[in-house]
Amino acid sequence: MDALKAAVWSSKLEDRRDALRLRLHTMGIKKLLNKDERESVKPKHLSLATLPTYLKEKLISGLLFLVSIPALFISLLHPKSLLGGLFLAALVIISAGLLLVAILSGSMYYYLSQPVDEKQRQHYLNQHQHRIALTLHDENNDLIGAFPPLASGTDNMRGALSVKTVPPVFWALIKAPADKSLHFAAQQPHFWTLYKQIIQFKDAVYKGVNLAAPYQTTSPPSLLQHIASSLQSPPQNTLKAQGFIDRLLNYKETLQLARHLFPYLSQNNGKEFKRWSAMHAPLLAADDDVYGLTAIAATLFGKKVTALNAGQQALLATAYHQQTPMALLFTANAKTRQATWKRLIKQSQHAATQHYKKNQPQTLRRIMTDLEHMKSAPSLAISTQWLNFLHNNPDNEQRYHHLLQRSDLTLGKLKPSLYQAIQNAVENQAKNVILTDVKISLPILQNQQLDNVLNTTFNTIQRFYPTLFSKKLGQTPTKKGALISIQIANEQGNIIRSYQRGSVSQRPIANLSDLAISSLLLAQNDRPKTRYCNKTYTGIRNASEPKRDGVSNCNALGKKGHAFSLQQSIQQEKPLPLLYALSQTHLISTAKLTTLYADFGFLQYTDADEKPSAKVLAYELSVGAVQSTPMNIHQIIHALTRQVYNIPYNKSLSMINTLYMSRLSAKGENHFTQKSTKNAPKSLQAYLPNKTSHNHMQTLLAIPSNKKNNPLKFLRSVEKKYGVDFLLVKSATS
Repeated sequence: MDALKAAVWSSKLEDRRDALRLRLHTMGIKKLLNKDERESVKPKHLSLATLPTYLKEKLISGLLFLVSIPALFISLLHPKSLLGGLFLAALVIISAGLLLVAILSGSMYYYLSQPVDEKQRQHYLNQHQHRIALTLHDENNDLIGAFPPLASGTDNMRGALSVKTVPPVFWALIKAPADKSLHFAAQQPHFWTLYKQIIQFKDAVYKGVNLAAPYQTTSPPSLLQHIASSLQSPPQNTLKAQGFIDRLLNYKETLQLARHLFPYLSQNNGKEFKRWSAMHAPLLAADDDVYGLTAIAATLFGKKVTALNAGQQALLATAYHQQTPMALLFTANAKTRQATWKRLIKQSQHAATQHYKKNQPQTLRRIMTDLEHMKSAPSLAISTQWLNFLHNNPDNEQRYHHLLQRSDLTLGKLKPSLYQAIQNAVENQAKNVILTDVKISLPILQNQQLDNVLNTTFNTIQRFYPTLFSKKLGQTPTKKGALISIQIANEQGNIIRSYQRGSVSQRPIANLSDLAISSLLLAQNDRPKTRYCNKTYTGIRNASEPKRDGVSNCNALGKKGHAFSLQQSIQQEKPLPLLYALSQTHLISTAKLTTLYADFGFLQYTDADEKPSAKVLAYELSVGAVQSTPMNIHQIIHALTRQVYNIPYNKSLSMINTLYMSRLSAKGENHFTQKSTKNAPKSLQAYLPNKTSHNHMQTLLAIPSNKKNNPLKFLRSVEKKYGVDFLLVKSATS
């Protein structure tokens, strides 16, 4: 009987040992009990530098080993003792904890491993597209400001400036704190591999998400969390002060973004992931300005991203992870600015040392050297020419730091027309195309000189000839001043000088309508010397005598003032003979006049809803009541010059030189450029089909040979004095 009891007790002891082995295996310390698979306690490269990391990784195994040996003997010798019970209870609690970790991590892994929802992915791409603001460059590629995102449909959204290439030091240092285990391999690790890393207190990254982050109390926000946060509306500019619920919701957004978007971002060794991390970073901005690496590099250092040195990259990466309010570096308070700068320098040195000291000492030395030369917070990075442009006004200098406000300073009154031109340029683009940068053809500094000269000239004319014009040249439109638009374009269609006063939209064009009338009458085989009756018409007067109010009948055309030639009517601004030519001599039909309006881009002055008639259209055309824009008139002048003189003005006019765009595709973004000036849409071939008509038009629009009653007679002396040739001239007073 005693032998039987001993055998039973021995069997229970073996069962208890087997159960203990199973529990210890679950906790990842099987090797401590298996002599054949024993792990060397000392790692291959154990040193003082690696000791803290090693101890952290082996902490749970070491503690369990130290506690379990005496507790094991006590529980075996005294199974009913308090210590033995506590040990078994601890094992149960630890096992339950590990099981809970497995369930939570497994759930996240399962969710992330599900197929991508194309609709959800497109939703994120749309959010990205709606947050890309416009970078503005002048003809010298100087950054002159920014516009809010066009795709957002609102002017008060800040947006991110596009980043084409992410510099290496910046990428390495923003990745280091929370994403050092981030990888972009197509083959992602299995769950049990990740689970083993989690219970060893290591990062376990799957599709850009660290599955161990919820159990790491000191884990900083990951790059994916920053991207998810910035894509929210409005974008979050910090993850530091979030409460528990906000952090939970942000983590949920991060998981969703990782599942549907990480496969897209990770292509080409994470090229898009790097770009998005550098772009969608509201932290990297002056207060309430466009943001991202491009924006902060321009405002803080006056550089393009590709021109940042290693120290500048390190500082911006540190500011990104420390979530430092960059607006402090743009404050007018010099002490606050310098204190923030010194703190960033010190943090940057520490971060660079931690990351580069072991493996890349040369890079570390380069960073440290650059940081040593950055002892003072940078002042306004601007050339002497631009400082003169800002008139050395401190308020303007502060506004120049702010890219959205910089465009107000540099473009001034041209800003609305440029914004409209950009919208027109992209309105027919595909939905997957993002406009990122715009280069304008206008040299801002030289154009400012034109502004100053014209303002002085207008004020002088107003002072010496106060009653010459019905509007005041020297006053703003709000003070009954004239609306003025002056534009000079080159042969390529680029506007190289522009002056704007007031918002000029569709408006009556006065006697510039003669350009269309001349073309139409020459198409009827009329000549410059063809004469038309100066018949009276209610409400119309010629600009000059004789017979300014016309004649009642056309029976004596040989008498003075009873008839005028086409050339006289055009050059002396006489609408009565032109109206007679359209409505009586040729009986131009409604259909022909409607086509003429469309070809020349004219609008009716009267209610457009009314059905047009030949009588009304001819009347509006002859008195210049038809409406158009200065830009359209400029296009007509170029079309006439091209047709009549065979000069290659074959491009439509634009203030924009080049559009920089990217096309969203399944494999990432494809960047491309496009010239904004396209083949000119206006063609006058139908009205001026041959050499004879070309010669007639040259005669009609030349400088008048008869000086009497010709407002353009002074141009003869201008030609002689300056040695220029005027090809086409036409006044437009009404």
